Amino acid sequence: STVRKKWAEVVTAARSKYPCEKCGAVKVRRISVGIWQCERCGFKFAGQAYTPKAEK
Repeated sequence: STVRKKWAEVVTAARSKYPCEKCGAVKVRRISVGIWQCERCGFKFAGQAYTPKAEK
């Protein structure tokens, strides 16, 4: 894979929405590097730089 394709995957993962650990809604978005917040309940937490949790 090229560097552009890998970077596109990283950016897509960072901009997508994830499920909230507190309320369960798929509304968690990245605020800044490592900071994530649920748009529904306002729960703010620290996670990975491009995804809320470490992927295996």
